[in-house]
Formats: sequence, C-alpha cells, structure tokens
Amino acid sequence: MYYDVYIDIVFLTNLLMDYVLLRIVGKLFLRKRNRGRILLAAAVGALFSCLILYVLPDMIFPAKVLLHGGCAWCMLVLGLDLKKNGLLVKALVTVYLMAFFMGGLMEAASVKKATPIRFLIVAAAGSYPWNNPDLFTKHGALFNADKIKTPLLLLHGTVDTNVPIGESIQLYNALKILGKPVEFITVDGENHFISDYPKRELWHNSIMAWFARWLQDSPAWWNDLYPERHW
Repeated sequence: MYYDVYIDIVFLTNLLMDYVLLRIVGKLFLRKRNRGRILLAAAVGALFSCLILYVLPDMIFPAKVLLHGGCAWCMLVLGLDLKKNGLLVKALVTVYLMAFFMGGLMEAASVKKATPIRFLIVAAAGSYPWNNPDLFTKHGALFNADKIKTPLLLLHGTVDTNVPIGESIQLYNALKILGKPVEFITVDGENHFISDYPKRELWHNSIMAWFARWLQDSPAWWNDLYPERHW
C-alpha cells in the first residue's frame, strides 16, 4: 500500500527528537550545553533524515546505517563539542540506544485511550475484522457513531490511497441516519494530501467556514461556499 509522508512532519519530529537526545546526552557526559548549538545540530540531523527518506529512499540498509552514524557523529561534535574518540564512541552508542527507546515511547504515546504495550502487541498480531472484530468495533468511528456529539465535517480526496473514501461515506451515512449535524466534501482527483492549490484553498476555506458556522454562530461564509440545495 502507498502512503503519503509529509516532509514538514518528518523534519519537525526528527528535530524535536534529536534536540532532546542531544540535551540528555550532554547532561550524561557532563558537557557544556549551549542551546543554540544543540538546536543547530538537531536541525542538521533532521535535514539529513529528510534527505535519506526523500532523495535516497532506495539506498541499501548498511549504507543507511553508516550515513546515519556519520550524521550522529557530526551532531555530537557540533552540538556538544565532543572530540575525544573514546568519549565520542560512547556518546554515539548512547544516542542510538536512547533513540530506539524514545521512538518506542513516541509510538506508544500516540495511541489514545488504550494501554500502549497491549495495543501494540494486539495490532502486530495479525488482527483483522474477521478474526478480531472487537478490536475494530471498539475503536472504529463507524461503530461509535452514536457517541459523536460535535458537528462533523468530513473532507476526503477521491483517490486517497491512505484512507479509502468509503470510510467517510459510511460514517457520513451513519450520522445522517442518526440525525447528527454532518457534511461531506469530496476533493476530486486528490490523494490524502491536497496538492492542487485552488482545491487546497477551497479545502482550507471550507474548514474555516465550518468553524465560523458552529463556533461563532456565523453560517454566512459556509452558505456562500455551499448554498442550500432544494431537490
């Protein structure tokens, strides 16, 4: 399956992670920690991660490991002024161990209202709707449609390869049956990310108009974009 990856999210995630790693390693190895230098080093590491992901995606795994190691080496020298080989190697090993640990924590923290470890184990155990229906019915929006109280706007690209458009169609129909306030807008020819600028502008304006309609009691903008239809 094809997935869209957003470079800004990749950069910011790596920037945050590298900055935290360098701060912790600096404290562990009793280095003078200049926040500006550490931030610069973290930015270098984040840019390098984006480069590998987007420019060199087909590079063989050993080469990626070597490149990442070289980048981490530069980050430690630039951010923490580590120059002694023995100390630098220890710091490099520490960075890698902590990176694996932090990556696991961030992944677990992204799962809301679930025991992280249990959820990850269950999700990785070959669970499908036909062999573990409870996992899907307890966490799926469609099976909890009656609990939705907030007016909901669904926007979906017609050729979305991340989330099939049928997901929005089903939820929209369910909320309509329940008499809930809901609208469904499709963006023709667009994937999970709306890349065409005029379509993206309308997509953005639709969201802002929806907020104005329900949060500011001002439906004029929404009605202007989507006049009421009488069939």
